[in-house]
Amino acid sequence: MEQVVERKDEALDRLRFTKLSQAKKLLRRARALEEHKKFVLAVASGKVTRIHALVRMALRRKSSISQILVLIDKAIAQLYSPKSYEEADFLRGLLFLRLGGARVAELAHRTLGTPAVSTLRKSALTKPLRPSVGSPTIEDVQYNVDVSFPLRQGDSDAPMQFVLMLDELKITDCCRWCPHTNKILGLCREHSHGITVDFETINEVQLICDALNEDKVHFATEATVAALGALCGDTRRYAARPIMLSGTCKRETGPQHARLIRTTLDACKTRTAEIGGKVISVASDGESRRAVALELLFLKRRISESSPLYPLLQNLRLFNLQTGDDDITLDKDYKHVFKRLRNTLLRENGITIDGCRVTPQLLRRHLLDSGVPLERVNYLLNPEDKQDVVLMYTLLRALWQLPDAPTDAMPTYAKVRASLKTYGRLCYYIVTPYVQLDLSLGEQLEHLSAALHLALSLFTCQDARDTFIPSGLLLDIAHMVKNAFVCVAKTKVSDPAGKFWLILLGTDRLETAFGILRTIVGNDANADLLQLATRMSNVTECANTLAEHPEWDRQPRRLRMAPMSSSGEISRDVDHINPSSWRGDVCVKTVVLQTCWQLGRK
Repeated sequence: MEQVVERKDEALDRLRFTKLSQAKKLLRRARALEEHKKFVLAVASGKVTRIHALVRMALRRKSSISQILVLIDKAIAQLYSPKSYEEADFLRGLLFLRLGGARVAELAHRTLGTPAVSTLRKSALTKPLRPSVGSPTIEDVQYNVDVSFPLRQGDSDAPMQFVLMLDELKITDCCRWCPHTNKILGLCREHSHGITVDFETINEVQLICDALNEDKVHFATEATVAALGALCGDTRRYAARPIMLSGTCKRETGPQHARLIRTTLDACKTRTAEIGGKVISVASDGESRRAVALELLFLKRRISESSPLYPLLQNLRLFNLQTGDDDITLDKDYKHVFKRLRNTLLRENGITIDGCRVTPQLLRRHLLDSGVPLERVNYLLNPEDKQDVVLMYTLLRALWQLPDAPTDAMPTYAKVRASLKTYGRLCYYIVTPYVQLDLSLGEQLEHLSAALHLALSLFTCQDARDTFIPSGLLLDIAHMVKNAFVCVAKTKVSDPAGKFWLILLGTDRLETAFGILRTIVGNDANADLLQLATRMSNVTECANTLAEHPEWDRQPRRLRMAPMSSSGEISRDVDHINPSSWRGDVCVKTVVLQTCWQLGRK
């Protein structure tokens, strides 16, 4: 009996201890749940900036939830701040510093927890570019190449190919003293060759003032900017890198401008190792003076039969094989071509399409009849706004989406509708290679070939010529298409297994750099030549960062062309058109240029 009682007491003790142990365990878990609830509330309060960095550091130290809460309390009391910054934190802080200045960067540091201004300046030391005093020299361009390409770029197996982009930017017409070169900046390159710009005494300043008053020299009203853009998909490399800055009064002749471009190219050839490749194309907008210079330089001679490019291009019927030294070709920016197609359509006297005269009034009527609202039509046909890319893109899309004329329509009405649809088809073939993300490289070239052949056919139809589109625009389309084919051929020769992104041609990346510069300087003010030189290197840094993190950026509305899906609808899942967002096959290995050219002819 005593043994039974003992066993019973032991069982009761075990149950009592088990209950006590479970109560302690539940108490610990309740305390842990309470601490986790406090952690969730602390995160939701938003009182701790960069709380993710605090938690990351605590987990790295294997801290408990209680210790993490202690760190959070210290952070709220501003007694503790985590200093573990990742690369994205530095890049974000540099954007604040470059775009908004030290005041904005300090504000971001205090409110968002980004690195301090002093830390950012230590991590990114950019040197200012050297603006050319007078006509650019090889030494000026070489110096800027070394600044824009601080690290050797030629580590990959295949050398990179580059586009030399040229454009002008409005600047403040004033003189500035450059502390780095001890020279006076701000005079035009056309007439400053006989002026002393070294600043040693006040006499040099007085001589410059006298020359300005006597109209022997002029203030530079615009700056010619040359930049290199890599034809690669690496987001850290394909942003525009400025290598030449020169002031102009816009009185330069075509041959004089050709010498400037030749000097820039010669300097690039001496820095092939630093750049990591060579220039294969020179791109510009439709500026007439530069058009003369480009034709002088890059329509010199036919591609040699001994060139590896010749077998790839010789059988392309009606293809222009004229190039410049080193087989460099000229290119025209595709967005400028698109805008000119839209502006030509709005000429007061109209245009002749396949023998039919189409005026803006007839275009308005057909847009209204196809269901476009009146307010929308007035917006699309605004003749005053000639630079809005969105406006251009919307009108051209409306043209190629026009339905057929009703079966009971008058013959003249049906003929105008058919002519508008023909023009819309031309616009479709030119625009879609740059916006339809599912097109392969071969399909892009096929569309461009079709666009060029259709434009030539309409230009010569019933001897329409300039009543269809200006001859200069037709030449720009021809140069743009020719350059695309030649650049693909060069890629097939230099890197047979490589890729080629058509969207990287033209001057769009330089326009992006100008947009960043205007953000830095201010949209209601122009930079002077010294400010342009000191800030353009920072612009490249910002452009590389935004290209690497496109989710941080929103492209300016007036420059944005919305991407299209394979069905022709606007794609809502992609915000930026860049190499990483392009879904089509862009490998050059499977592209046969003669096939693309012939399919376009059909």
